[in-house]
Amino acid sequence: MKEERANPDAGETITIATGEGETVPRDLEDWHELSIPSQRASWSTASVIRAGLDAVLRPFGYFLSRIPDKESGRNSHSYYEESHHKSYGRPWCLGRDHLDYLVSRGLRPSDNFLDLGCGALRTGIFVIPYLDAGRYYGVEAHRLSLEAAANYEIPLNNLAHKNPSLLHSSNFDLAHWNVTFDWIFAFSLFKLNHVDLALQEVAFRKMSETLATDGTIVLSPPLVDRQIELIESVGFKIGHQETRPSKLLEDKIEWMEITRK
Repeated sequence: MKEERANPDAGETITIATGEGETVPRDLEDWHELSIPSQRASWSTASVIRAGLDAVLRPFGYFLSRIPDKESGRNSHSYYEESHHKSYGRPWCLGRDHLDYLVSRGLRPSDNFLDLGCGALRTGIFVIPYLDAGRYYGVEAHRLSLEAAANYEIPLNNLAHKNPSLLHSSNFDLAHWNVTFDWIFAFSLFKLNHVDLALQEVAFRKMSETLATDGTIVLSPPLVDRQIELIESVGFKIGHQETRPSKLLEDKIEWMEITRK
């Protein structure tokens, strides 16, 4: 599917691409539904009107803020409340630790960087300014997180000029951009209770197709026995591992790096 990108100077937003086989929810999920199947309500008349206005205004550089829908009583789309900062189990400031680790391990501004399970850009708001324009790629299955990234975090942090690419995909459509990645980053994505092992195999096989020959996959937490067998079966091996303290939190982060055999 061809990606349609917004003008970075028009409203400071970035268009979200939709991966192969993906459907865009007609009614976006709530934040508390990040880890359970979404039960979506029907699209209200007010939602239809807002969507129509948004489609008319965007080409002229304007966009509608997500305001509470009075018909449904839902307010999870009010991005200024920053509910997306509190929906991932651990604090938003961990994104700074992620950047520090990556730079210390050799991330360069000219590298192509894939943020797998990018969410609402907890890592991205720190990594995108460091990278050259057009070098950040984020993939996320939870559409509402991407909406918060595109419509709130990117304009708030003045990141549109860096041309980050965002993709809505739940089946790891990593070939969407036809790009080879120097770094693939996945934080808290490959927990066995988060993504089942069969889907993890799909993910690692698609990473093997898009990772540069000398590229690196950075994971946290580290993989366990069955996962290690899985990555070895698709041509990867375990590389560097270490535990580092968080900059601001009384917490530690366990890192694992994966490279080609």
